[in-house]
Amino acid sequence: MNILKYLLLLIPLFLSYIFSTEIVTSYFIAWAGSIWVFYYSLSGNLRPLPTDRPLFEQAMRPLVLPQIIFGGYMAFTSVFYFFDQLGYKFFDQDPFYVVEWKQLELMAECQRYYLTGHSFYVLGIVSFMNYKSPKYKFNVEDVSQFTLYLSLSLTVISIVIQFILGLSQIVQIVSGVSIVASILSLAFALPAKQFLPSAISGLIFMSNYIQALSSGWKEAIIVPLILLGTYLYQNYKTAVTLASPIVLIIYFTYVPTYNAIVRSMAWGGEMQGQELVEYAINEIREGNVDIGETNWSFLTVRLSEISMFTKYVESVPDRRDFYYFEIVIQALESIIPRVFFPNKPITEEMVMQRVIEAGVVSEFSEVSAKPAFIVDCYLSYGLTGVILGCFFIGMFLSYVSVKAESLFGGYVFGSGLFFTGLFMQLWRTNCFEFMANNAFWGYVFLFIFFNVFKSLKIVVKI
Repeated sequence: MNILKYLLLLIPLFLSYIFSTEIVTSYFIAWAGSIWVFYYSLSGNLRPLPTDRPLFEQAMRPLVLPQIIFGGYMAFTSVFYFFDQLGYKFFDQDPFYVVEWKQLELMAECQRYYLTGHSFYVLGIVSFMNYKSPKYKFNVEDVSQFTLYLSLSLTVISIVIQFILGLSQIVQIVSGVSIVASILSLAFALPAKQFLPSAISGLIFMSNYIQALSSGWKEAIIVPLILLGTYLYQNYKTAVTLASPIVLIIYFTYVPTYNAIVRSMAWGGEMQGQELVEYAINEIREGNVDIGETNWSFLTVRLSEISMFTKYVESVPDRRDFYYFEIVIQALESIIPRVFFPNKPITEEMVMQRVIEAGVVSEFSEVSAKPAFIVDCYLSYGLTGVILGCFFIGMFLSYVSVKAESLFGGYVFGSGLFFTGLFMQLWRTNCFEFMANNAFWGYVFLFIFFNVFKSLKIVVKI
Protein backbone atom coordinates (compact mmCIF):
# COMPACT_ATOMS: atom_id res chain seq x y z
CA MET A 1 0.00 0.00 0.00
CA ASN A 2 1.43 3.35 -1.04
CA ILE A 3 0.38 5.78 1.70
CA LEU A 4 1.52 8.80 -0.31
CA LYS A 5 -0.89 7.96 -3.16
CA TYR A 6 -3.75 7.68 -0.66
CA LEU A 7 -2.83 11.04 0.89
CA LEU A 8 -2.77 12.68 -2.55
CA LEU A 9 -6.40 11.63 -2.99
CA LEU A 10 -7.27 13.63 0.14
CA ILE A 11 -5.58 16.92 -0.84
CA PRO A 12 -8.86 18.70 -1.82
CA LEU A 13 -10.43 17.45 1.40
CA PHE A 14 -7.65 18.95 3.53
CA LEU A 15 -7.86 22.23 1.58
CA SER A 16 -11.65 22.46 2.01
CA TYR A 17 -11.22 22.28 5.79
CA ILE A 18 -8.25 24.68 5.80
CA PHE A 19 -10.44 27.28 4.04
CA SER A 20 -13.59 26.43 6.03
CA THR A 21 -13.98 30.05 7.21
CA GLU A 22 -14.17 31.20 3.57
CA ILE A 23 -17.67 29.88 2.84
CA VAL A 24 -17.83 30.12 -0.96
CA THR A 25 -14.19 29.08 -1.43
CA SER A 26 -14.55 26.10 0.89
CA TYR A 27 -17.73 24.98 -0.89
CA PHE A 28 -16.21 25.08 -4.35
CA ILE A 29 -12.98 23.38 -3.24
CA ALA A 30 -15.11 20.57 -1.79
CA TRP A 31 -17.34 20.45 -4.88
CA ALA A 32 -14.40 20.39 -7.32
CA GLY A 33 -12.63 17.93 -5.03
CA SER A 34 -14.95 15.19 -6.22
CA ILE A 35 -13.72 15.80 -9.78
CA TRP A 36 -10.21 15.10 -8.49
CA VAL A 37 -11.41 11.92 -6.75
CA PHE A 38 -13.01 10.69 -9.99
CA TYR A 39 -9.95 11.49 -12.09
CA TYR A 40 -7.37 10.17 -9.63
CA SER A 41 -9.17 6.88 -9.04
CA LEU A 42 -10.42 6.15 -12.59
CA SER A 43 -7.04 6.98 -14.15
CA GLY A 44 -5.42 4.21 -12.13
CA ASN A 45 -3.12 6.62 -10.30
CA LEU A 46 -4.54 5.70 -6.91
CA ARG A 47 -4.35 1.97 -7.60
CA PRO A 48 -3.85 0.21 -10.95
CA LEU A 49 -7.18 -0.81 -12.51
CA PRO A 50 -7.89 -4.43 -13.48
CA THR A 51 -6.33 -5.10 -16.89
CA ASP A 52 -8.70 -7.81 -18.15
CA ARG A 53 -10.81 -5.32 -20.13
CA PRO A 54 -10.93 -1.59 -21.04
CA LEU A 55 -12.26 0.86 -18.46
CA PHE A 56 -15.73 1.34 -19.99
CA GLU A 57 -16.15 -2.41 -20.46
CA GLN A 58 -15.74 -2.96 -16.71
CA ALA A 59 -18.27 -0.25 -15.90
CA MET A 60 -20.29 -2.38 -13.47
CA ARG A 61 -17.37 -2.81 -11.10
CA PRO A 62 -17.70 -0.57 -8.01
CA LEU A 63 -14.95 1.88 -8.95
CA VAL A 64 -16.65 2.87 -12.21
CA LEU A 65 -20.44 3.19 -12.58
CA PRO A 66 -21.34 2.65 -8.90
CA GLN A 67 -18.84 5.38 -7.93
CA ILE A 68 -20.13 7.71 -10.65
CA ILE A 69 -23.71 7.29 -9.40
CA PHE A 70 -22.72 7.50 -5.71
CA GLY A 71 -20.36 10.46 -6.00
CA GLY A 72 -22.06 12.20 -8.91
CA TYR A 73 -25.54 12.22 -7.42
CA MET A 74 -24.37 13.02 -3.91
CA ALA A 75 -21.61 15.58 -4.48
CA PHE A 76 -22.10 17.24 -7.88
CA THR A 77 -25.81 18.00 -7.88
CA SER A 78 -25.68 20.45 -4.96
CA VAL A 79 -24.17 23.23 -7.09
CA PHE A 80 -27.58 24.26 -8.47
CA TYR A 81 -29.03 24.79 -5.00
CA PHE A 82 -25.88 26.67 -3.99
CA PHE A 83 -26.29 29.11 -6.89
CA ASP A 84 -30.00 29.36 -6.07
CA GLN A 85 -29.06 30.47 -2.56
CA LEU A 86 -26.77 33.10 -4.09
CA GLY A 87 -29.76 34.52 -5.95
CA TYR A 88 -29.22 32.88 -9.35
CA LYS A 89 -31.80 31.26 -11.59
CA PHE A 90 -29.93 29.52 -14.38
CA PHE A 91 -27.45 32.24 -15.47
CA ASP A 92 -29.37 35.29 -14.23
CA GLN A 93 -28.84 36.77 -10.77
CA ASP A 94 -31.54 38.66 -8.92
CA PRO A 95 -29.87 41.95 -7.90
CA PHE A 96 -32.31 42.36 -4.99
CA TYR A 97 -31.81 38.86 -3.56
CA VAL A 98 -30.69 38.83 0.09
CA VAL A 99 -28.16 36.05 0.68
CA GLU A 100 -28.61 33.99 3.86
CA TRP A 101 -24.99 33.36 4.78
CA LYS A 102 -25.91 30.97 7.59
CA GLN A 103 -27.53 28.65 5.04
CA LEU A 104 -24.50 28.92 2.74
CA GLU A 105 -22.23 28.11 5.68
CA LEU A 106 -24.26 24.97 6.38
CA MET A 107 -24.11 24.05 2.70
CA ALA A 108 -20.33 24.40 2.64
CA GLU A 109 -20.12 22.16 5.72
CA CYS A 110 -22.37 19.56 4.08
CA GLN A 111 -20.32 19.70 0.88
CA ARG A 112 -17.20 18.94 2.93
CA TYR A 113 -19.02 15.90 4.32
CA TYR A 114 -19.92 14.89 0.76
CA LEU A 115 -16.28 15.08 -0.32
CA THR A 116 -15.24 13.21 2.82
CA GLY A 117 -17.76 10.47 2.08
CA HIS A 118 -16.78 10.25 -1.60
CA SER A 119 -13.05 10.08 -0.79
CA PHE A 120 -13.37 7.34 1.83
CA TYR A 121 -15.90 5.45 -0.29
CA VAL A 122 -13.21 5.22 -3.00
CA LEU A 123 -10.56 4.27 -0.45
CA GLY A 124 -12.83 1.45 0.70
CA ILE A 125 -13.25 0.22 -2.87
CA VAL A 126 -9.57 0.23 -3.84
CA SER A 127 -8.52 -1.34 -0.54
CA PHE A 128 -10.50 -4.49 -1.42
CA MET A 129 -10.19 -4.32 -5.24
CA ASN A 130 -8.34 -7.58 -5.80
CA TYR A 131 -9.77 -9.34 -8.86
CA LYS A 132 -8.26 -12.76 -9.57
CA SER A 133 -9.01 -15.59 -11.98
CA PRO A 134 -12.48 -16.99 -11.17
CA LYS A 135 -12.80 -20.35 -9.42
CA TYR A 136 -15.94 -21.28 -11.37
CA LYS A 137 -17.33 -20.73 -14.84
CA PHE A 138 -20.79 -20.65 -16.43
CA ASN A 139 -21.51 -23.74 -18.48
CA VAL A 140 -23.91 -22.11 -20.96
CA GLU A 141 -23.60 -21.86 -24.75
CA ASP A 142 -25.92 -18.91 -25.37
CA VAL A 143 -25.72 -16.01 -22.89
CA SER A 144 -28.74 -14.15 -24.28
CA GLN A 145 -30.95 -17.22 -24.13
CA PHE A 146 -29.85 -18.16 -20.62
CA THR A 147 -30.35 -14.65 -19.21
CA LEU A 148 -33.76 -14.46 -20.91
CA TYR A 149 -34.88 -17.73 -19.29
CA LEU A 150 -33.45 -16.52 -15.98
CA SER A 151 -35.35 -13.22 -16.22
CA LEU A 152 -38.65 -14.94 -17.04
CA SER A 153 -38.18 -17.51 -14.26
CA LEU A 154 -37.37 -14.89 -11.64
CA THR A 155 -40.33 -12.77 -12.73
CA VAL A 156 -42.63 -15.71 -12.04
CA ILE A 157 -40.91 -16.41 -8.71
CA SER A 158 -41.23 -12.78 -7.60
CA ILE A 159 -44.96 -12.81 -8.46
CA VAL A 160 -45.44 -15.93 -6.34
CA ILE A 161 -43.47 -14.50 -3.40
CA GLN A 162 -45.66 -11.38 -3.43
CA PHE A 163 -48.54 -13.50 -2.15
CA ILE A 164 -46.54 -14.44 0.97
CA LEU A 165 -47.01 -11.65 3.50
CA GLY A 166 -43.86 -10.26 5.06
CA LEU A 167 -41.42 -11.08 2.25
CA SER A 168 -41.49 -7.80 0.30
CA GLN A 169 -37.76 -7.28 0.82
CA ILE A 170 -37.07 -10.64 -0.87
CA VAL A 171 -39.26 -9.67 -3.84
CA GLN A 172 -37.12 -6.58 -4.46
CA ILE A 173 -33.92 -8.63 -4.50
CA VAL A 174 -35.30 -11.23 -6.96
CA SER A 175 -36.88 -8.55 -9.16
CA GLY A 176 -33.58 -6.68 -9.37
CA VAL A 177 -31.77 -9.67 -10.85
CA SER A 178 -34.69 -10.31 -13.22
CA ILE A 179 -34.57 -6.77 -14.61
CA VAL A 180 -30.78 -6.78 -15.09
CA ALA A 181 -30.96 -10.27 -16.70
CA SER A 182 -33.49 -8.98 -19.26
CA ILE A 183 -31.24 -6.02 -20.12
CA LEU A 184 -28.22 -8.32 -20.44
CA SER A 185 -30.22 -10.68 -22.66
CA LEU A 186 -31.19 -7.82 -24.97
CA ALA A 187 -27.60 -6.56 -25.12
CA PHE A 188 -26.31 -10.00 -26.18
CA ALA A 189 -29.19 -10.89 -28.50
CA LEU A 190 -29.04 -7.73 -30.64
CA PRO A 191 -25.46 -8.09 -31.96
CA ALA A 192 -26.04 -11.84 -32.46
CA LYS A 193 -29.13 -10.97 -34.57
CA GLN A 194 -31.29 -13.37 -32.55
CA PHE A 195 -34.80 -12.20 -33.36
CA LEU A 196 -36.92 -14.07 -30.79
CA PRO A 197 -34.69 -13.43 -27.73
CA SER A 198 -34.31 -9.79 -28.85
CA ALA A 199 -38.07 -9.37 -29.20
CA ILE A 200 -38.97 -11.04 -25.88
CA SER A 201 -36.24 -9.36 -23.83
CA GLY A 202 -37.08 -6.06 -25.55
CA LEU A 203 -40.72 -6.43 -24.51
CA ILE A 204 -39.67 -7.18 -20.93
CA PHE A 205 -37.42 -4.12 -20.95
CA MET A 206 -40.19 -1.89 -22.33
CA SER A 207 -42.69 -3.26 -19.80
CA ASN A 208 -40.32 -2.48 -16.92
CA TYR A 209 -39.54 0.91 -18.42
CA ILE A 210 -43.21 1.91 -18.70
CA GLN A 211 -43.55 1.06 -15.01
CA ALA A 212 -40.50 3.24 -14.33
CA LEU A 213 -42.01 6.12 -16.33
CA SER A 214 -45.20 5.97 -14.28
CA SER A 215 -43.39 5.66 -10.93
CA GLY A 216 -42.48 9.33 -10.52
CA TRP A 217 -38.92 8.42 -9.48
CA LYS A 218 -36.16 10.21 -11.43
CA GLU A 219 -33.60 7.41 -10.93
CA ALA A 220 -35.95 4.75 -12.31
CA ILE A 221 -36.06 6.55 -15.68
CA ILE A 222 -32.33 7.01 -16.30
CA VAL A 223 -30.69 3.98 -14.63
CA PRO A 224 -32.13 1.28 -17.00
CA LEU A 225 -30.91 3.33 -19.98
CA ILE A 226 -27.45 3.67 -18.42
CA LEU A 227 -27.29 -0.09 -17.87
CA LEU A 228 -28.46 -0.88 -21.41
CA GLY A 229 -25.99 1.59 -22.93
CA THR A 230 -23.14 0.18 -20.85
CA TYR A 231 -23.88 -3.40 -21.91
CA LEU A 232 -24.30 -2.42 -25.57
CA TYR A 233 -21.11 -0.34 -25.68
CA GLN A 234 -18.79 -3.26 -26.42
CA ASN A 235 -20.58 -4.01 -29.72
CA TYR A 236 -22.02 -0.58 -30.58
CA LYS A 237 -19.34 1.89 -29.45
CA THR A 238 -20.17 4.61 -32.01
CA ALA A 239 -23.96 4.40 -31.58
CA VAL A 240 -23.76 4.49 -27.77
CA THR A 241 -21.24 7.34 -27.80
CA LEU A 242 -23.44 9.44 -30.10
CA ALA A 243 -26.70 8.57 -28.32
CA SER A 244 -25.50 9.20 -24.76
CA PRO A 245 -25.34 13.04 -24.87
CA ILE A 246 -28.69 13.14 -26.68
CA VAL A 247 -30.29 11.00 -23.97
CA LEU A 248 -28.80 13.21 -21.24
CA ILE A 249 -30.03 16.40 -22.92
CA ILE A 250 -33.55 14.96 -23.25
CA TYR A 251 -33.42 13.75 -19.65
CA PHE A 252 -32.47 17.10 -18.13
CA THR A 253 -34.73 19.08 -20.49
CA TYR A 254 -37.99 17.15 -20.22
CA VAL A 255 -37.80 14.59 -17.39
CA PRO A 256 -38.00 17.16 -14.54
CA THR A 257 -41.26 18.54 -15.91
CA TYR A 258 -42.53 15.08 -16.84
CA ASN A 259 -41.77 13.75 -13.36
CA ALA A 260 -43.48 16.69 -11.67
CA ILE A 261 -46.68 15.97 -13.62
CA VAL A 262 -46.50 12.24 -12.92
CA ARG A 263 -45.93 12.71 -9.18
CA SER A 264 -48.79 15.18 -8.82
CA MET A 265 -51.26 12.95 -10.72
CA ALA A 266 -50.14 9.48 -9.59
CA TRP A 267 -49.61 10.28 -5.95
CA GLY A 268 -52.98 11.97 -5.86
CA GLY A 269 -54.49 8.72 -7.13
CA GLU A 270 -55.95 10.34 -10.25
CA MET A 271 -54.16 8.25 -12.91
CA GLN A 272 -51.89 5.24 -13.24
CA GLY A 273 -49.87 3.27 -15.80
CA GLN A 274 -49.80 4.06 -19.49
CA GLU A 275 -52.67 6.56 -19.24
CA LEU A 276 -50.54 8.62 -16.86
CA VAL A 277 -47.49 8.43 -19.15
CA GLU A 278 -49.50 9.61 -22.17
CA TYR A 279 -51.12 12.43 -20.18
CA ALA A 280 -47.75 13.76 -18.98
CA ILE A 281 -46.25 13.65 -22.48
CA ASN A 282 -49.26 15.48 -23.94
CA GLU A 283 -49.06 18.20 -21.26
CA ILE A 284 -45.44 18.89 -22.24
CA ARG A 285 -46.11 18.69 -25.98
CA GLU A 286 -49.01 21.16 -25.77
CA GLY A 287 -47.00 23.64 -23.70
CA ASN A 288 -49.30 23.55 -20.68
CA VAL A 289 -46.38 23.69 -18.23
CA ASP A 290 -43.46 26.07 -17.71
CA ILE A 291 -40.47 23.84 -18.45
CA GLY A 292 -37.91 26.43 -17.33
CA GLU A 293 -39.55 26.98 -13.94
CA THR A 294 -40.07 23.26 -13.32
CA ASN A 295 -36.51 22.39 -14.38
CA TRP A 296 -34.95 24.93 -12.02
CA SER A 297 -37.09 23.64 -9.17
CA PHE A 298 -35.97 20.09 -10.04
CA LEU A 299 -32.29 21.00 -10.24
CA THR A 300 -32.27 22.94 -6.97
CA VAL A 301 -34.54 20.84 -4.76
CA ARG A 302 -35.21 17.36 -6.12
CA LEU A 303 -31.95 16.53 -7.90
CA SER A 304 -29.89 17.29 -4.80
CA GLU A 305 -30.65 16.48 -1.16
CA ILE A 306 -28.30 19.08 0.32
CA SER A 307 -31.16 21.35 1.40
CA MET A 308 -32.41 18.55 3.67
CA PHE A 309 -28.87 17.67 4.78
CA THR A 310 -28.38 21.22 6.09
CA LYS A 311 -31.44 20.79 8.33
CA TYR A 312 -29.98 17.63 9.87
CA VAL A 313 -26.62 19.34 10.46
CA GLU A 314 -28.40 22.33 12.01
CA SER A 315 -30.36 20.02 14.31
CA VAL A 316 -27.70 17.48 15.37
CA PRO A 317 -25.91 17.73 17.76
CA ASP A 318 -27.11 21.25 18.79
CA ARG A 319 -30.78 20.40 19.39
CA ARG A 320 -30.40 16.64 19.71
CA ASP A 321 -27.37 14.48 20.47
CA PHE A 322 -25.91 12.09 17.89
CA TYR A 323 -27.77 8.80 17.51
CA TYR A 324 -24.61 6.71 17.91
CA PHE A 325 -25.64 3.05 17.42
CA GLU A 326 -29.41 3.62 17.59
CA ILE A 327 -29.91 3.73 13.80
CA VAL A 328 -27.51 0.80 13.28
CA ILE A 329 -29.54 -1.36 15.69
CA GLN A 330 -32.77 -0.40 13.92
CA ALA A 331 -31.16 -1.33 10.61
CA LEU A 332 -30.16 -4.77 11.92
CA GLU A 333 -33.69 -5.38 13.23
CA SER A 334 -35.19 -4.39 9.89
CA ILE A 335 -33.33 -7.24 8.16
CA ILE A 336 -35.64 -9.83 9.74
CA PRO A 337 -38.59 -10.58 7.40
CA ARG A 338 -41.94 -9.69 8.90
CA VAL A 339 -43.14 -13.26 8.41
CA PHE A 340 -40.71 -14.24 11.22
CA PHE A 341 -41.18 -11.04 13.23
CA PRO A 342 -44.93 -10.15 13.24
CA ASN A 343 -44.44 -7.26 15.69
CA LYS A 344 -41.64 -5.73 13.63
CA PRO A 345 -42.00 -1.92 13.50
CA ILE A 346 -42.99 -0.48 10.12
CA THR A 347 -39.65 0.52 8.66
CA GLU A 348 -40.93 3.61 6.84
CA GLU A 349 -42.51 5.00 10.03
CA MET A 350 -39.40 4.20 12.06
CA VAL A 351 -37.17 6.05 9.59
CA MET A 352 -39.49 9.05 9.39
CA GLN A 353 -39.18 9.64 13.13
CA ARG A 354 -35.68 11.06 12.78
CA VAL A 355 -36.76 13.06 9.72
CA ILE A 356 -39.51 14.68 11.81
CA GLU A 357 -37.16 15.19 14.79
CA ALA A 358 -34.78 17.20 12.58
CA GLY A 359 -37.65 19.34 11.27
CA VAL A 360 -37.13 18.23 7.67
CA VAL A 361 -40.85 17.53 7.30
CA SER A 362 -43.87 18.01 9.54
CA GLU A 363 -45.28 15.05 11.46
CA PHE A 364 -48.56 15.71 9.63
CA SER A 365 -46.92 15.53 6.21
CA GLU A 366 -47.69 12.54 3.99
CA VAL A 367 -44.47 12.74 1.94
CA SER A 368 -41.61 10.25 2.19
CA ALA A 369 -38.25 11.92 2.88
CA LYS A 370 -35.91 9.16 4.01
CA PRO A 371 -32.41 10.40 4.90
CA ALA A 372 -29.59 9.46 2.54
CA PHE A 373 -26.87 7.07 3.68
CA ILE A 374 -24.35 9.84 4.32
CA VAL A 375 -26.93 11.69 6.43
CA ASP A 376 -27.42 8.62 8.63
CA CYS A 377 -23.63 8.36 8.88
CA TYR A 378 -23.50 11.96 10.09
CA LEU A 379 -26.47 11.54 12.45
CA SER A 380 -24.78 8.52 14.02
CA TYR A 381 -21.33 9.93 14.73
CA GLY A 382 -20.69 13.18 12.84
CA LEU A 383 -17.54 13.38 10.69
CA THR A 384 -16.24 10.10 12.14
CA GLY A 385 -19.49 8.40 11.15
CA VAL A 386 -19.17 9.73 7.58
CA ILE A 387 -15.59 8.41 7.29
CA LEU A 388 -16.35 4.96 8.73
CA GLY A 389 -19.73 4.48 7.03
CA CYS A 390 -18.61 5.47 3.53
CA PHE A 391 -15.37 3.48 3.80
CA PHE A 392 -17.41 0.43 4.86
CA ILE A 393 -19.95 0.66 2.02
CA GLY A 394 -17.14 1.09 -0.53
CA MET A 395 -15.30 -1.87 0.98
CA PHE A 396 -18.44 -4.02 1.00
CA LEU A 397 -19.30 -3.28 -2.64
CA SER A 398 -15.74 -4.05 -3.72
CA TYR A 399 -15.71 -7.28 -1.74
CA VAL A 400 -19.01 -8.61 -3.12
CA SER A 401 -18.05 -7.66 -6.69
CA VAL A 402 -14.81 -9.64 -6.37
CA LYS A 403 -16.69 -12.53 -4.75
CA ALA A 404 -19.39 -12.55 -7.46
CA GLU A 405 -16.78 -12.70 -10.22
CA SER A 406 -14.99 -15.53 -8.44
CA LEU A 407 -18.21 -17.57 -8.13
CA PHE A 408 -19.81 -16.78 -11.50
CA GLY A 409 -16.98 -17.01 -14.01
CA GLY A 410 -15.72 -13.46 -14.23
CA TYR A 411 -17.01 -10.04 -15.11
CA VAL A 412 -20.10 -10.65 -17.31
CA PHE A 413 -22.07 -12.85 -14.91
CA GLY A 414 -20.25 -11.78 -11.73
CA SER A 415 -20.25 -7.97 -11.69
CA GLY A 416 -22.39 -7.53 -14.81
CA LEU A 417 -25.37 -9.63 -13.71
CA PHE A 418 -25.40 -10.73 -10.08
CA PHE A 419 -23.48 -7.90 -8.43
CA THR A 420 -25.51 -5.33 -10.36
CA GLY A 421 -28.86 -7.09 -9.95
CA LEU A 422 -28.44 -7.84 -6.25
CA PHE A 423 -26.74 -4.69 -5.00
CA MET A 424 -27.71 -1.86 -7.38
CA GLN A 425 -29.86 -0.24 -4.65
CA LEU A 426 -26.63 0.37 -2.72
CA TRP A 427 -25.16 2.46 -5.55
CA ARG A 428 -27.62 5.33 -5.12
CA THR A 429 -27.68 4.75 -1.33
CA ASN A 430 -30.61 5.08 1.04
CA CYS A 431 -31.16 5.20 4.78
CA PHE A 432 -29.41 2.60 6.97
CA GLU A 433 -32.50 0.39 7.29
CA PHE A 434 -32.99 -0.09 3.55
CA MET A 435 -29.25 -0.34 2.88
CA ALA A 436 -28.84 -3.06 5.51
CA ASN A 437 -31.72 -5.03 3.99
CA ASN A 438 -30.25 -4.89 0.51
CA ALA A 439 -26.71 -5.69 1.68
CA PHE A 440 -27.72 -8.66 3.84
CA TRP A 441 -30.28 -10.29 1.58
CA GLY A 442 -28.27 -9.52 -1.54
CA TYR A 443 -25.33 -11.36 -0.03
CA VAL A 444 -27.53 -14.29 1.02
CA PHE A 445 -29.02 -14.57 -2.47
CA LEU A 446 -25.58 -14.36 -4.06
CA PHE A 447 -24.86 -17.75 -2.51
CA ILE A 448 -28.38 -19.07 -3.09
CA PHE A 449 -28.00 -18.43 -6.83
CA PHE A 450 -24.51 -19.92 -6.78
CA ASN A 451 -25.58 -23.13 -5.05
CA VAL A 452 -28.68 -23.57 -7.24
CA PHE A 453 -26.66 -23.13 -10.44
CA LYS A 454 -23.89 -25.36 -9.11
CA SER A 455 -26.37 -28.16 -8.32
CA LEU A 456 -27.82 -27.81 -11.84
CA LYS A 457 -24.29 -27.98 -13.36
CA ILE A 458 -24.81 -24.53 -14.84
CA VAL A 459 -21.87 -23.30 -12.76
CA VAL A 460 -18.90 -25.67 -12.74
CA LYS A 461 -15.49 -25.54 -11.06
CA ILE A 462 -12.61 -24.59 -13.33
